Amino acid sequence: MRAVVCGLILLSAVSPVSPAAAAPATRAECEAAGGRWGRYGIRQQELCDLPARDAGKACTDSSACVSACIAPASAPVGSQAEGTCYGRTLLLGTCLKHVRGGVVTPPLCGD
Repeated sequence: MRAVVCGLILLSAVSPVSPAAAAPATRAECEAAGGRWGRYGIRQQELCDLPARDAGKACTDSSACVSACIAPASAPVGSQAEGTCYGRTLLLGTCLKHVRGGVVTPPLCGD
């Protein structure tokens, strides 16, 4: 049961595209929007990876970002930290420490 709950939390935390941004459905739309069209994730889904409009902005929680609030690489898990908004909307294929409520979380790997 705990594994199922953890899996659901991971899936909700690491979505392929931020809910705030609707991803273009075709290669042409993606490239016109400045995105990278490709196959991502274990299932090799064709998706658009758009640049995040708030990339590099200081944050203390992913709710403040289009994509995710990423902790500095040197920040220990469980420590207080300020992060930066991730530069892309797609999180598939990444393993990143996030900042939630000002606290660094263990790395989340999205695939």
